Amino acid sequence: LEGLRIWVLDLGWRGPAVFVGLVGFRTFLLLPSALLLVLGGLAFGALVGTALGAAGLVLSAAIQFGFARALGNEWVRPRLGEAGRLLEARLQRAGPWAVGLFTAHPAGPMTAVHLAAGITGMSVLSFSIAVLLAGPLRAGAYAWVGAALLEWGLLPSVLLGVALLALALLPLVHPRVRDWLLSG
Repeated sequence: LEGLRIWVLDLGWRGPAVFVGLVGFRTFLLLPSALLLVLGGLAFGALVGTALGAAGLVLSAAIQFGFARALGNEWVRPRLGEAGRLLEARLQRAGPWAVGLFTAHPAGPMTAVHLAAGITGMSVLSFSIAVLLAGPLRAGAYAWVGAALLEWGLLPSVLLGVALLALALLPLVHPRVRDWLLSG
């Protein structure tokens, strides 16, 4: 693992640029954000991994939002299906707050949310502010796990990951939150 960090650092400015690009275009590359963000923490450390991961998430969100806005309802709605219709209705009601919550939450469905936001009446500015504020939270959660892998070893890192997952699932204990997520 230390070899990966050294290899990435030897790339100079290209290492961070490639990482931000991978996170930014992850949807088209079929790469999960969780894996990339953990690798960012592993390769760059927790703080720099968080910053670079957040930059990549913002780029990814902007691409998805712009793509949906440009292609419109006819292209986006069939791809999101029934769950997407419910998500779109939720975004219409809650607006940028929902975008921020789904983006910040470690298990939130970012791609679907960002695409659905693109076909709502949400302003580019509101969407951008929500993603700019929420992206570092998601990126940081995963980057810290990646950095812990190198610093602490496998078992403590897995325990940290399980603790983060438990925290992510904790809101589902509250019936109103669970009902809001599961209802249309």
